[in-house]
Amino acid sequence: SAILPYLIFFMLAFFYENRYGTSLNSTAYILGIPIGLAFVYVFSITDEFLRKYTDSRLINPGYNPLEELDDLNKQLSRTIDLNEITSITTSKVAKTIRPAYQAIFVIPEEIDKPWLSYTYKDSSLLKPDPFKIVINIWARLKNTPLIIDEFNSLQIDKHEPVAIMLQELESIMQKEQLKVIYPLLQNEKIVGMLILGEKEADSPYSIQEVEFLESIGNTLALAVGRSLLYEELQLFNEELQNRVEAATEELKVKNTSLENALSELEDKRRQERDMVDVMGHELRTPISIARNALAILEDKFDKNDGNIEKEKLGKYLTMAVEATRREITLLETLLSATKLEGNRIQLNLTKVSVDELIENTLEAHKYKAQEKNLTLNVEKEDGMFIFSDKVRTQEIIDNFVSNAVKYTAAGSVTIKVYKKDGFIRFDIVDTGIGIQQEDLEKLGGKFFRARKLYGEGTTEDYVHPSGTGLGLFVTFELIHLMGGNREVLSEVGKGSTFAAELPEFTGQKDQNLDQTFMETGNNNVGATSSET
Repeated sequence: SAILPYLIFFMLAFFYENRYGTSLNSTAYILGIPIGLAFVYVFSITDEFLRKYTDSRLINPGYNPLEELDDLNKQLSRTIDLNEITSITTSKVAKTIRPAYQAIFVIPEEIDKPWLSYTYKDSSLLKPDPFKIVINIWARLKNTPLIIDEFNSLQIDKHEPVAIMLQELESIMQKEQLKVIYPLLQNEKIVGMLILGEKEADSPYSIQEVEFLESIGNTLALAVGRSLLYEELQLFNEELQNRVEAATEELKVKNTSLENALSELEDKRRQERDMVDVMGHELRTPISIARNALAILEDKFDKNDGNIEKEKLGKYLTMAVEATRREITLLETLLSATKLEGNRIQLNLTKVSVDELIENTLEAHKYKAQEKNLTLNVEKEDGMFIFSDKVRTQEIIDNFVSNAVKYTAAGSVTIKVYKKDGFIRFDIVDTGIGIQQEDLEKLGGKFFRARKLYGEGTTEDYVHPSGTGLGLFVTFELIHLMGGNREVLSEVGKGSTFAAELPEFTGQKDQNLDQTFMETGNNNVGATSSET
């Protein structure tokens, strides 16, 4: 690089000699050396500055994605307020991706409720209504992120209805100068969307940025789902408290001899408040485990120049995935309990394969059973079918098996399936600690958790109850709503049997049941049927 400025110097000298008829003396030629070196020094500094600026703006993102995602996880795990969640997320996107505009839509569980709209700082709010067509587009494109620059490359027949929707969406995005729309998915359900505008200098979104934004979307979806659930629980708790207070006043007016009943109601109020605290703890624990696992991976990534042993990578990723699965399961249980309590559950009764249900259950619980050296056995005939809601039936069997594995220290868990008087009976038999008789009568009560039990001859070998106390409440209610029966048999120290009987499929028409219109003891009220 030193040759270039020196050659320039001599070219100027040659030009000067031909132009003016004189040549520069030897001193001038010698001075060209330091002048050239000085030029090189200034040129190098300028070149380095321009290179770093170009890399940071156009090539490299200028941030560590793992560090930023871990920081986002930490911040979101400390709040369940939607305003804070969206503010933290949009600030993180503004710091890393730097789009000119960004917005977040949150879709409530109830269809009749309006969408919630959030933007970064003082940006203008987008109206959600024009973007509701995105839900139909995602139904066709399997929840693929919508990037306006890639619309023309989508393999869609122009005669399809979704093609017209895409044209309409493209027009909206061009008008608002938007580039990307990401789905916020929780258990394959859309709970919202993240909308981003143009980047600085209208540069395209890189593959690394798209992957980074997908990770942000997954984290945001989990936080939004947790917030919506907590809000629903708060409303449920307020409604319950109002009911209790109204009942309390009525008891006081009618008869002072009912003070015992009043005291019992007050105890229930305290129990509800305590369980809200338990729920808060249960909701935070899985996300904290996932956060810690990712933090360990990040630390190892930094200390080993990006190299992580495959075994350790698999271990901590498994921890993070398992914690996330536990969080989702907990959220689903809480949501089901809330819907059952508010008479808002919906069931789709159809022909369901018993073989498929059992296969899914074994796959879901085999690793936990292996960790405890338990044997999972199945005793059944092939080719049996029941008439029930497939998703809810899977939930029932999984809950029974999960409890059996949890409360069995050694031995086996056996799933027996057989026909009985027009029903298909599922017996989940374990060799666990058993349940005391006084607790058997209370099983299935909301928030009830059986007392801890000790193993034979020791006070060390015991299983302490954990969770929210909602699993069996939801399970027993679902069995009842689907026209089934349930039975629990147990002997302390020998094990328990949890049984569910559901109607056998004998050619019934499909039915959609809405609990809103169902009366106790009559599962046909509010039902609509269709041909199979």
